[in-house]
Amino acid sequence: MGPRLSRLALLLLSPFSPPSLVAQQTAPPPKFDAYVAQVLRTFRVPGVAVAIVKDGKVVWAKGYGVRTKGDSTPVDARTRFGIASPC
Repeated sequence: MGPRLSRLALLLLSPFSPPSLVAQQTAPPPKFDAYVAQVLRTFRVPGVAVAIVKDGKVVWAKGYGVRTKGDSTPVDARTRFGIASPC
């Protein structure tokens, strides 16, 4: 994983520690959508898929943005991205 993607992953996960988010909720905290939108702008990536996994099961998943720059196909919860893909 490149440094840009590492920072993106860390930025997405850092404010929401597993005990406070995953153990007690099956949805993200309020304002999470706005937070992800800001992360997409900050890192200039077209889209991201986010999931919350608890006890080995996906309890919430959502896509944000688009799959590829210049394309209007939205990211959804099942969109797959290559590891360290250039977007």
